[in-house]
Order: sequence, then structure tokens, then C-alpha cells
Amino acid sequence: MPSQRSSNADTNPQLRSRLFGLPLELRQTIYSYLFPGGVHAYFRHDKLRLSACLQPDPYKYSSGAEHVVCPEPFEPPDSRYLLRLGSTWGPHWECEEAVMGVNQSPETSTGTELEMLHVCRRARQEVTAYITNIAVLHITGPETLQSLLEPAKSLVPQHVTDVVALTKRLSITLRLSTRTFDRVQEAVAGYSADVPVWLRFCQTHVQNLTKLREFQLWADHDRDWSWSRVNERAFLAPLETLAANSDLNIIVNLPKLHPKYESQDRHFTIYSTPPSFTITRRLRQSYYAFSRGDSDQLLVRFAQDFPTLYQHGVDDLEEVEQRERKMWENGEDPT
Repeated sequence: MPSQRSSNADTNPQLRSRLFGLPLELRQTIYSYLFPGGVHAYFRHDKLRLSACLQPDPYKYSSGAEHVVCPEPFEPPDSRYLLRLGSTWGPHWECEEAVMGVNQSPETSTGTELEMLHVCRRARQEVTAYITNIAVLHITGPETLQSLLEPAKSLVPQHVTDVVALTKRLSITLRLSTRTFDRVQEAVAGYSADVPVWLRFCQTHVQNLTKLREFQLWADHDRDWSWSRVNERAFLAPLETLAANSDLNIIVNLPKLHPKYESQDRHFTIYSTPPSFTITRRLRQSYYAFSRGDSDQLLVRFAQDFPTLYQHGVDDLEEVEQRERKMWENGEDPT
């Protein structure tokens, strides 16, 4: 006689589970501990996956020095330092290491996907509802954006599709090459028919997220040059269209502008008319790692963007920033 229990674990209702005997508010509190920083959607091995975010405050200042990996006292940092400083996941580099299984024991590993989504149908429905209504959905890197734009070319599970389509709070983290920023500028100006994935994602995908109420963007380039070399107005151009939706709150986090290189036609300066979305500024990472040629030698370069006189933990940031800006405006070079 066939068993009355479904052979598919995903359809097991778990009606007698102790978890579902708890009040909904308490269950949601439990979920908040499981996903303290929200949830990542990321592309790996030709498949779109979900994992817990381990960084509840991605906008916290990070110089890059704290990324150092020293296996033994007095030994130089290993190659993980290079990967961390240049991670396309930006401030979520710890989350990237978690899904890659870097330096984790079975006891501390978070796994590559959200196990709760595979417990039973009810757990999947409830966790999906929590993620889409309360938690922040983080998307990092152009590869993930591309997989969402062309789902037929990659495996996108239905539960991931549901989470992305129904999310109310979306956060995009992009550390792009300087060439990619140039391509965006060329496309926005009409000089190129090649439309980078960032522009296509905003123009087609984000506009179709009808439940979306909060859109966050963290952006940077991957070189030790000043952020002010980037045409941020061109990069943020698609957000002007999205901002026409009065129900959508858009928050953009960018590095601080350098007075020597900023211009009102390329940047949103302190003297510009504010855009129709919110821009917050941060201190940019000041340590950059790279390998020399084909050798395994790791080199680390210190290159602090504006304000260059600021010493973290010692100075008052606002005071130093105002003083240094005034020096540049008066024709003085504080460096």
C-alpha cells in the first residue's frame, strides 16, 4: 500500500512541527536571527541561489586594513587578502567567503543556500513571505544581474524567482571595472549601442518589480584612483526614471567626491541641485591589493581618497573634510 506521506520533502506540511506551534510574531523573530542582514541572491555554478547575509551594516566604514589574513604571527598576509580587497561583493566579502566555503568548519559554515526553504512547503512559504516583506534582498555583481535578465540561460529555481519578484526591499552592490563605467557613460550619451547590464537591469527588470518599495545601491570601481574619475551622473541616470514612482524610496551610497576632480556636469556635488533620490557619501576604501605580473607576490598599496588628511579614530571627519575642501577651493594642495 502506498505511503500517505509524500515522497517529496518539499511538500511535507509538517503540521505537528513545534516551530509552527509558536505565534507568528515569535517565528518572525527567529527568522530575523537566521537572516540578520537579509538574504543574498547570487549566481554560482550556472544557478541562481540564496544565502543569508552576514553583514548587517554594509555602509560601515572599512579602510581594508581589517581584511588582512595572517595565518601565523609575523607572517605576511596570504592571497585571501587580495580577494577580499577586490571582492565584487564589496562590503559583503565575508558573505562571499561563506558561500564559497572559505576558511569555514562544518560547525560554523552557513551553507550555500537557505536550508529553511527546503524543510517543507509551509516553511518555504513562510520564509519566502518574511524575506519578501521584511528582509533586504541583496544582489551583488553583474553576473547575478545578467542571470536575472536572461533566466533561460541559467537555472533559476522557482523559490528564487518568487523571492526576487515579490521583494519589497532590494539592495544592489556593484564594484565594477573602470571600463564598465566608461561603457555606461558611452551608452547613456548615445555613443554606443552596447547597453551594459546595469542599465538593462534598471530599464527592464526593476520596473517590473511591482511590490518594490525600497531600492538601495552601493557602488564603487575597482582601482585605487579617486571615485571622482567616474561620471556618476551617467551611471545613476536610470534611477531618475525609477524615481518617478512615488512609492519607491531610492537610496544610493557612493564614495565621497574629491574637490580637485569633481564637476557639476559629471557629479552630484554639494553645490548641485539634489537629484530625485537620496545620495549618501562614505569614506572610500584606502588599501588595495594586487599581484605583480605572473608572480605570487602580494603587493598592497595605500591610496586614500578625499579627505586625504583624515585619520580614522583620531580626527573628526566632518571637521577635516570641511577644512580640506576649503584648502582645495583656495588653490592649496593639502597633500
